[in-house]
Amino acid sequence: MGQSRGYNSRAYVSPAPGAFYLIYGSDFGAPVPATTTAVSQATGSIAVQTTAYLKTTWITAQGESLASGTTAATLSTTTTQVGIVVTQPTLPTGTALGQTILGWRIYSSASSSSGFGLSPVVASTNFTVSRTAAGENQVIAGAAIGASTSTATIVVLGTTTAGQVPVVDRSGIQPALPSVTSTAPVIYYAIVPNNSSQWKQQKHVEFMKSDGVADPAGIILNNLDFIQPVYPGASLAPQGGSNPPVATYTQVSVSPGAWMVMNGNLWQAVNLVSASTATTFIGTAAFTGIAPGSLVTDGSVIWQNFGKAGLIRMAFANSETTAAVPANQAYELFQL
Repeated sequence: MGQSRGYNSRAYVSPAPGAFYLIYGSDFGAPVPATTTAVSQATGSIAVQTTAYLKTTWITAQGESLASGTTAATLSTTTTQVGIVVTQPTLPTGTALGQTILGWRIYSSASSSSGFGLSPVVASTNFTVSRTAAGENQVIAGAAIGASTSTATIVVLGTTTAGQVPVVDRSGIQPALPSVTSTAPVIYYAIVPNNSSQWKQQKHVEFMKSDGVADPAGIILNNLDFIQPVYPGASLAPQGGSNPPVATYTQVSVSPGAWMVMNGNLWQAVNLVSASTATTFIGTAAFTGIAPGSLVTDGSVIWQNFGKAGLIRMAFANSETTAAVPANQAYELFQL
C-alpha cells in the first residue's frame, strides 16, 4: 500500500466499502501544563525544613489532562504558619488550545518519583486552601507546628491512596496532540467509532485538513492506518483477531494507557502503574455486555471500555531542531 496522502478539500463521504470520521479541532485534549513554580511561605522562627514535590493538571469540560513535570518547594515549618504558593501554569493559546481550560489541580508528594496525591481543596486537619487575588492556589497549614517537631507532618499535601495523578488523558474527546522532536517519529492514537466494522484492520487511512491551519514549521504527518490491538498475552492471533484460548495465553505486564480490542470493543488500561493480567485468561464473557465507560478487572489490570471503536495510528515527525506540537484542527479521516 502507498503512503497516506493529504487532501485540500472537505469531503463527507467515501465510496463503499469505505469509512469516514471527522475529528474537530476542539476534540483534542489540553496539552500537558508547563512545569510550574512554587514558593515557600513562612513566618517566625524556623523549626524544620523539608521538600515537597508538585505536579499540576488542566481541567476541561471533558475531564483532566496528564500532569506537568515535577517542581520542588522547600517547606519551612514554624511555630506560626507554613505553606507554599503554587503559581498557575501558563495557559495554552492559539492552535495549542483544543478544549477550553476551566481550572487546574495541584498534586504533591514527599518523593520526586512516586506517591503523588491530590492536594486538598477544602479545610482539613492540616491544611486549608484559598484562592488569591493573583489567581494562585495557596496551601496553608491549618495547625501550628511546634519547634520540637522532628518530622514534617505536612510534607505530603496529597495522599498515596486517593486522588492520584492521572495516568491517561481524559481532557478531550481525543487525547492531546503530542510534542514532536527531530530525534524520532511520535505515534499518536486517535479513537474512531467502528459500530458497523466499516474500518478495515491495518489498511491505510487517507486524510484531509480542511480548516487550513498551518502546522508549526517542521511538523510532518507521514502515515496513517487503522488498527485493533490484540489482547495482551495472546499468541498466534492476528491483530484484532480471535480472542485467546487458554492454550495460547501468557500472563503479561500491561502499562497504563495501553490499548486493546476485545469483541469489537476498544479498551484502555487505566491502572495507575504497570500491572499483570490474570494468571488464567478471564474469558471473553468478562468483556461482554459492558457499557462504555465501565471497568473490568483482569488480574491487577483495570480496563475501561470505549464501546465499539478502534484506533487510527498517526505517525508525526519533525524536520526542525525545535520540538513542536501539531496544530489542533479538523482531520477528515477516510478509507477508500
